[in-house]
Amino acid sequence: MKGHPWEAGYDPGEPVARAVASLLTGSAPRRVVVSSFNPLALRVIREQAPGVRTAVLTSPAFELASNLYAAVEGGHEECHVPARILTHGFVDDAHAADRRVVAWTVNDPEELRRFDSWGVDGIITDDTRAAREALRRSG
Repeated sequence: MKGHPWEAGYDPGEPVARAVASLLTGSAPRRVVVSSFNPLALRVIREQAPGVRTAVLTSPAFELASNLYAAVEGGHEECHVPARILTHGFVDDAHAADRRVVAWTVNDPEELRRFDSWGVDGIITDDTRAAREALRRSG
C-alpha cells in the first residue's frame, strides 16, 4: 500500500482492508500479504482484516534493524527489504524472530541464487520466468 498521510484524500487502508477481507471469504482463501512503508496503514489492515499477513517495507535509506524492530513490535509476519542492502545476518536475525524475509527487487540470477542459499523466503521480481529458471538451474 502506497500513499502518504499529507496527500489529499489519504485513507491509510480501509478500502484495501475491505477488499482483502472480501478475498478471504471464499471457500479457498488466497495467500495475501499487505505491505507498506507506513506503519499506520498496516495497523488499519490488521484491525480491519484480522488474519491477513502484513509486512513492513523498508527504504534503502533505513537500517535493516529498524525493519525487524518494526515488524516485531507491530506484529507483522514479514520483513520486505531492498535487495541491495540485504545481508545474510539480517535473514538469520529475522528468522530467529520468527519473521519471513522478502527481498525486492531481485532480477539478477546470481543474486537470486545467493538469497536462496541464505534462506530468503521470497523475492519480488520483474521477471518471474527468469527467476524460476535461475532457481531451477541452481538445483
